Amino acid sequence: MSSRTDSVPIEPAVSTNAIPPSRRGFLRSIVPRAVHATAELRDQGSGRAGHVSALRELPAGELLQQQPVFARRWAVEFTDSGLRIRERDGTEVAFVALPHPDLLVAGHFDQGMTLLEIATRLANHLGGQLRAEQRCADVFLRLAGAALCHPALPPSGR
Repeated sequence: MSSRTDSVPIEPAVSTNAIPPSRRGFLRSIVPRAVHATAELRDQGSGRAGHVSALRELPAGELLQQQPVFARRWAVEFTDSGLRIRERDGTEVAFVALPHPDLLVAGHFDQGMTLLEIATRLANHLGGQLRAEQRCADVFLRLAGAALCHPALPPSGR
């Protein structure tokens, strides 16, 4: 996850009227907010989210049979550069920057399609079937790791 396109930076929403005047004060005020927002995204997703580690351990064929859905706790808004994550009351919690190919993939979540079906649909846009399958799996696992999405049904036998 060292390349820019493989990371999912999460930036907490900050009220401009609460920012201390100094850089040090600003950093001290923002770190607890970032930790809190990240913890909420990881810990309070759907109860059906399962463990991301268990998803990562699935054989590729079984992982690609998962139907990704967004966690109902969050309102997910697509932008040109990523996903804006809000509480259901409209309060912005985070922004997840995603490159355009990852946005294409995430745009097919919650559509009743498996990752394999999404990859097949997007293969021409993502450099072929194998690259599309890898990208779909990577996007799903990164967003599941941030508790933004999960399989529609728990993986079989787990």
